[in-house]
Amino acid sequence: MQCQNCEIWEILPDDVYCSYCGKKLIGFELALSQERIYRDNDSEFGQIELLITNQGQSSLKIKDIRAEPAFVGVESKTTHLVELASGEKHHVPLQLNWKNLADDPVQCKVWVDTSMGEESKGFEILPLPAFKIETPNTEVSILVGAGDDSSPPIKCSVEVTKGKVMLQEGDITINYKRYPRSKCSIRT
Repeated sequence: MQCQNCEIWEILPDDVYCSYCGKKLIGFELALSQERIYRDNDSEFGQIELLITNQGQSSLKIKDIRAEPAFVGVESKTTHLVELASGEKHHVPLQLNWKNLADDPVQCKVWVDTSMGEESKGFEILPLPAFKIETPNTEVSILVGAGDDSSPPIKCSVEVTKGKVMLQEGDITINYKRYPRSKCSIRT
């Protein structure tokens, strides 16, 4: 097999660099379907996907995949004895069992040990943001949510009770029990 970069030098399966042009012949990349995951409190489990791509010219053997903390699970059938040809990709589902997690951000990490070395990729699990809107008069907040464009604007305060909430100008839809699919506008 010839080097794909210079197309001159004959390379061996164990070569790390092309002896003619110096191009690195081995390498792999890790990517996650999400690097920031918001935990749904109504669900006990979540899932993301790890993508391993062989960027080298030689085959890549995956020896082991492990993750921390312990609630991040890797399916055993996807962790060993996988061999990727040049340019081939391998999808690994990661199971997230967040049933007993506190409402704090959690840093997680996944390690992939291969015939070309070990690499890691990190991700973060965050609780869903929560907030409440307070107005001087609760009746006004219900009337404003009725979708009536002639409703007078009201002033209110937003208290963030968990996570971060970003308010931007624009029209949004809010589901009130009394007025489903109500419209309101936020002007900052």
